[in-house]
Amino acid sequence: MKEFLVKQNDLVEEYFEIVVKPLLPKAEQAYSYAFGQHIPHSLEISPVLVNGSLRHSQYEYKKNQLKFIHYTNLESAKSIIGSGKMRMYSLASMNDSQELSYALKNIISDKSDFTIDGYKDDVFSLSMNEFQDENELPETWKNYGDNGNGVGIVLKFLTKHKNIWNHHYLSKIHYQEEKLELLRQFHIRHTDFIYKHKLEIIGQVKNFMLPLGAFHKTNGYIQEDEVRLIVTNKEYTINEHIVYNVIKEKQKEKSFIEFELNKKRFNHTLNVIFKNREDDIQKSIEGRPMPIIDKIILGPKLKEYDSIKKEMEMLSLKGFGYKVKVERSIIQV
Repeated sequence: MKEFLVKQNDLVEEYFEIVVKPLLPKAEQAYSYAFGQHIPHSLEISPVLVNGSLRHSQYEYKKNQLKFIHYTNLESAKSIIGSGKMRMYSLASMNDSQELSYALKNIISDKSDFTIDGYKDDVFSLSMNEFQDENELPETWKNYGDNGNGVGIVLKFLTKHKNIWNHHYLSKIHYQEEKLELLRQFHIRHTDFIYKHKLEIIGQVKNFMLPLGAFHKTNGYIQEDEVRLIVTNKEYTINEHIVYNVIKEKQKEKSFIEFELNKKRFNHTLNVIFKNREDDIQKSIEGRPMPIIDKIILGPKLKEYDSIKKEMEMLSLKGFGYKVKVERSIIQV
């Protein structure tokens, strides 16, 4: 038994050193489990599933300020502000049918569409753009802000715990096909490793390639200039009670999770779940992003500006307990 465990540990260390580290230099092992008797014939491997695993890789979001704008239509904005919650939709709900399949089919050609569709159900995304007061673009309002009749919600994320966000990853989208090369080389190294050791590795796609593949899209979407926050593994979000509910809209057949924006309400929910166990509460707070609404920008084509502004201010009192600054976009669309 001892020799078996030593062999298991040696294989895991070798896999991370040879296969994983060239892609994700800061990835660390979370757990491994070997199947076999005297020597392992298959090995399940998982990295620590935190945003910090992306450090020093092409996926790391390197800017110090985490300030973004999320465009939506007016009714959705009212729902977000009034409820204090945002929705992160599964990749299966996205308009782009090539979500995730673009990356995985490019790298693992024999992956079936059925399997990839199952993966899409496990990944939830919040689409944003980097924000500075002077960088609103007319095309962005046209394409994502209901042709100028929508709303831009400016989100500011605290950076203190961003490396230990659990099952959450933040990165810019890569639109160039050459950016897939590092992921492709990872798969080649993985394949060489299993042939060399006559060993099955379980979790290669779900634990390594799944979150990274969600950060690749075709060149046709390059004008989006998207930054994406993703959550992986809906089973985790349910079983660990991290205040996410996977919901399916019956009419639209869209799966989403609700992302709590009200810090006081979030902390209260954790107190109920963990019954004042301070360590568990603190880990849950640190282990997920908690953005604040910095301000609300009304689309340049919206009419009845004064009444909508007043309504948004009242809704923000309901959703967050304070008035959020509301202003009008100066962009001409």
